[in-house]
Parts: sequence; structure tokens; C-alpha cells
Amino acid sequence: MATVWNAIYLGKLEIEIDTVEGDGVNSDGSYKTGTYNVSPQQAENARALEGSVFGNDAEHGPLFNHTHQIRPIDKSSPTNQTSYLDQNNRGDEISVDLNRDGTAEVYKFDGVATYSIRLTYHDGTTSDPVDLNVFQVYAREGEGGGFHTFIAPPRGAGSSFNALNEKAIKSLELISLQDGTHRGLWTDRSVVNYFCFAKGTLIATPEGQVAVEKLDAGSAVYTADGDIQHIRWAGHTDMVDLQASPDARPIRISAGSLGDGLPVQDLVVSPQHRILVRSKIAQRMFDAEEVLVAAKHLLEIDGIARCDDLAHVSYYHFLLDEHHIVWANGAMSESLFPGPVALENVGPAARAEILALFPHLAHDESHKPARPLIKGRLGRQLATRHVLNNVKLQADPDAVPAPARKFLEQVA
Repeated sequence: MATVWNAIYLGKLEIEIDTVEGDGVNSDGSYKTGTYNVSPQQAENARALEGSVFGNDAEHGPLFNHTHQIRPIDKSSPTNQTSYLDQNNRGDEISVDLNRDGTAEVYKFDGVATYSIRLTYHDGTTSDPVDLNVFQVYAREGEGGGFHTFIAPPRGAGSSFNALNEKAIKSLELISLQDGTHRGLWTDRSVVNYFCFAKGTLIATPEGQVAVEKLDAGSAVYTADGDIQHIRWAGHTDMVDLQASPDARPIRISAGSLGDGLPVQDLVVSPQHRILVRSKIAQRMFDAEEVLVAAKHLLEIDGIARCDDLAHVSYYHFLLDEHHIVWANGAMSESLFPGPVALENVGPAARAEILALFPHLAHDESHKPARPLIKGRLGRQLATRHVLNNVKLQADPDAVPAPARKFLEQVA
């Protein structure tokens, strides 16, 4: 787990959940003992937020536009990977760029409580209630008082992590307080994945196979539909530390593992990056012969596995006028799909550049997907059926459009 992670910003509130500092500590400095949701309450006013809804107001806008990178500052054990931010007035802090001006500011940590929370996604669907931590920091001098309030990601896999990563989150409701007795917030937590190719991936272009890091705005690429598209925007994330951010660990798709010799050499992508699946199984399951599935849902396929041998990775992504299927190391994969989650993950500077090119994306209007996007459990079921029936993911070469088939013959 990472000690730098993304949190959902709910806004600056007048309500403080931890109104009495130090009430969880005995006179000798030891912590008072309590049980789950039983005195001593270290966030004694946490019930005041029960029933609150965030993300529906026009001023704040949907929550997927308000994810911020948090860097905890544990004053007592700054190098301790399993330390926590103490809510008993010890002076712990976080660093966050709330204004998105490129400069992170330091805020004093206040308190944390656990709530049962229902998420509403950008497509109108909702999650089952999940338990998540809400934490607050004091507003800085000159900010008019109040308490900046965030949803922290969970510390590991499970229903809460899956709910946060399922789709872009538009709003949420704090249904009920589950625990107000925490001593503080643990600093090691899960992080959001990236959507992109690893450095060195070869993309098919009219000039031949070009490494993805050498492509830029204006570069031409071939698509699997047989036409040529020009890149509108290209970006990258350099040297992601996979020990600090294990959820960003890439997936290696070994040469030939997709079928028909594809990819022609190992293809390394981020866990969320989608791979085209073409088969009669996809047709039966989704009424579409071609669908897109995140690489992390294809791990049951022989030859597809996490890259446990890497310490760092550099990720690259590019955006076309529309979402397309492109050729990466000879296999069919997606260009960047500028949905709400991807726009948040590229960072504030890149997001501003993309929104300048495509202003409609600021109003929750994504590009139309090039193929149906298959999520989570259904993607894993699709992979399982291919294994059980010994069918490759990019099977049936006769179904490939003629221009694409000609390209395959060139790289074979």
C-alpha cells in the first residue's frame, strides 16, 4: 500500500466531527480504551454528518472532478510506513494542492470517523452501502475558517475498494456513523490505477512501428477499423514507484497469449487499460462480437500476469478525436478513453489541456466508446469462459476488417 494516495474532496464544512481535542488520551499520555463505536468517542460530533449528501450541488459539481493527491505528514514517525495521523492534537498534517495551482499546501489534521456510505455513479447507478473513512483538516489562515473534508481510500482490497474503483463517482450519501472511536487515520492506503501503455510499446503508424513515448500531438496512428487518426493530445507519468504504488503495477500480456501470434512481442499496460476481446463467446454474452476489457480482469488467461519483476514503470497515453482501437505491439487495444475517471487520473495540468481541446468533457459528456466497455465481474467471467472453452481473446482472424488484416500480415 502507498503513503501517497488520492482522496475525494467533499468540500469545506462548518461542521467539525472532532470537536474536543485530546479527549481520547489519559493524563499519563496513554490512550483510553474503547470498543467499536463505543465510548470514548474520539470524533464526538461525527453523527452531525449522518444523512449528508455531497456532489449534487451545482457549485461543487460531481465528485469525480474533486479527487486530490494526499501526502500525510506524521510528525512523530515520518519514516514509519504503518504510522497514522493522530486526532488527539499532536500536530500531524497533510499536504494537498486543493487549489490545483501546482503548489501543495500543508493543513493540520483534525479527525476521522467511519460511515456507511452509498455511492452514486455518473451513469445513475448506485453502490451497495460500504464503510469508508471521512477525515477533516483545519482550513488555513485566510480561508475563512471551517474544515476541509475528504473520503479516504481503504487500506486494501475489498468491497469498499471495489466500489470506489468501479465507476466515476458523481455523488455520495453518508448514511450512518459506523465508528467514531479511531485514534487517527492510518497513512498507508490504496491508490487509483492509471490508464495507459508502458514506455517502449510500439504503436502502428503510417511511418511504421513507433514507440509510444515518441508520439505527440499531430502524430498519425492506424486504427483497427482501417483508417488513420491524428493524436490530439499525448501525456505520460514518469517512473511510477511500484513499491509505493503497488496498485499501479502493470500487466504483462505475453507474446502470442491473445491468439494468432498476438501480441507479436510482450505488451505491458496499466491494470485499467482495456484490451479488445473478439470471439463468439463475447457475442453470446454481450450481443457484441468485439468488446473492451481491462487488463486486470484478464489475469486468468495463460500468459497474462502482473509484472512482479519491475520496481518502476513509465506510463504513456494519447487521445484521438474519438475513442478508437489502435495497434499496440501488434495487438488491438484502446486509445485513451476520456471518461471522468481517466480525466481525474491524468492530473490537473493534463486535465486542463484536454478540456481546452474538448470542452464538452467538463460537463460529464464522455466520448462514445469504440466498443462496449465490460466491467469487473463480467470481464472476469468472460476470461473464465475463454479458458474453459480454450478460445483465444482475439480469435477468428477472418472477422478482422480487410485493412486491419493487411496490417496484421505486415507485422506477422
